Amino acid sequence: MPTAMPAWQQALTAIHLPLYDVHWQTAVILDKGGKRGDGVIHVGLTDGRILPLNAWTAEIRRNLSVYDVIYVRVMEGRAEARGAARGKGAPVVTASAQLRVRPTVQGAALVLENKTGRILAMAGGFSYPLSQLNRVSQTLRQPGSAIKPLTYLTALQSGLQPNTLVLDEPITLPPIGSGVGDSRSILGPEIGIAREEDYWTPRNAGNYSGGVFTLRRGLENSVNIVTARLLDGGINSDPAKSLDSVCATAVSAKIYKDCVRYYPFVLGAQPVRMIDLAAFYAAVANEGALPQPHAVDSIEIGGRTVYQYPDTPLPFVGAADRASFYQLKTILQGVVARGTARAIGALSPYVAGKTGTTEDSVDGWFVGFTNDVTVAVWVGYDNGDGKRRSLGPSATGARVALPIFEPIMQAIWAEGIAPKAFLSGPSKEAQRHLIDLPIDYMSGDRVSAGGFMEHFRRTTDGQVADTQYRMLSQDDAYASRDGDASAEGYWGGQSDDRYVTGRSYYPAQGWQPPPPQAGPLEPLRQLFSPLFRDSGDPTVHARRDPDYFWGGRAN
Repeated sequence: MPTAMPAWQQALTAIHLPLYDVHWQTAVILDKGGKRGDGVIHVGLTDGRILPLNAWTAEIRRNLSVYDVIYVRVMEGRAEARGAARGKGAPVVTASAQLRVRPTVQGAALVLENKTGRILAMAGGFSYPLSQLNRVSQTLRQPGSAIKPLTYLTALQSGLQPNTLVLDEPITLPPIGSGVGDSRSILGPEIGIAREEDYWTPRNAGNYSGGVFTLRRGLENSVNIVTARLLDGGINSDPAKSLDSVCATAVSAKIYKDCVRYYPFVLGAQPVRMIDLAAFYAAVANEGALPQPHAVDSIEIGGRTVYQYPDTPLPFVGAADRASFYQLKTILQGVVARGTARAIGALSPYVAGKTGTTEDSVDGWFVGFTNDVTVAVWVGYDNGDGKRRSLGPSATGARVALPIFEPIMQAIWAEGIAPKAFLSGPSKEAQRHLIDLPIDYMSGDRVSAGGFMEHFRRTTDGQVADTQYRMLSQDDAYASRDGDASAEGYWGGQSDDRYVTGRSYYPAQGWQPPPPQAGPLEPLRQLFSPLFRDSGDPTVHARRDPDYFWGGRAN
């Protein structure tokens, strides 16, 4: 006859915990090591096993009592031989339980179907019984660099190409409406016009700057100064008018009803709802077709349909055409393949997206999409007391949100919710305005063969508009190579850099080799080579900004 369950196991199996939607393993403390004399806390699991508990601190150990019910994570150990001598007896698998504690940090996740706007999955917080606030649709949070694609989409629609060169050197923009003329010549406030604190001087993460980036590399590596410089001559010669164009794109994409008219908007200063930001990324996947997120398709009463969600074609974001959206999609694929989301670089054939981190690491974001679904993830504290609580000095969107995105995406594929398919190539309408030409990935220079295949917009007469030096003359670009050799430049290193050197898959191009690794300085390549801290060090790593909102933590 089967052995009856001990009383503790029966009670543990029957218990109903308040946080019913937290699917963690439960355990009951059976002893605190007093009887055994080893000082080890032992817990019982619902399957009847009794395991040692790894408690982090002495304070936690003191606060735990016998018969307390706790959450644990079971760590299966390696098989070890039974008996005194190695190799004697049957192998036994050792295991232990790790204490799991309810987090004080919050998070949210959304899975959206691109072609319909159906909400396939949504988690508005850690646990509904703990908090009924839906952080997907009921809260506004600063998006940080996750909003940068808006500026790049506007720049592409304004005529810039992905190989347009942008200087990564400090820039100061005057207050909007101050009457100050050329912002590039500003060294300080104009007396009687504006205060010094009214001028905006964006910074990169870690205060690194220097060198020249192509527009593509600027977004892939999330460089704040490059993004800000697009306002000054990239979109329009007047930075204020450039900002208005970016805001118009945001309103057209229904991210905002109206924009706060100040320059930090382009780096994610204005809070946004996750659900609206996700819909915009779904529109990028759709080449501009904007879905309306909804959770209810139809309602029936007594077999009669009383509500049916309208089955109408999706509206298009009028601020940009299909060609610009497709160019942006390939750049966001590069974010995953080589940029700030490179930790999941193996998924770049199937996924494009963007990380985001706000000032002082208060918010961490990643929004990614495939052909069929968009997944948005946010992590942060609620900050309901009005205080901005940081996630930690090294907590970026790539470190806190991206690791949540990947298992969600893998589950979507494993469960057959959406197919694991290569990102699609351009539509026929977009293809009519695009041509693929090989370039040098670093410099953006056109090459006759090999190189990186870039997507260029055609002009109305079918020619390729050459905008490589629209924002920076060729003479000025090459003059920058004589700058301070001690400054971080094009490939200045970050402490957590990891360069993914594997091949990448690009729509309509198939598998492509990785961009060439930068090597020792060459006379003709110095423009697009690093400015070393140690000029004798030939080791090169790609600099990638971890997406801070203002670009530094000194503010």
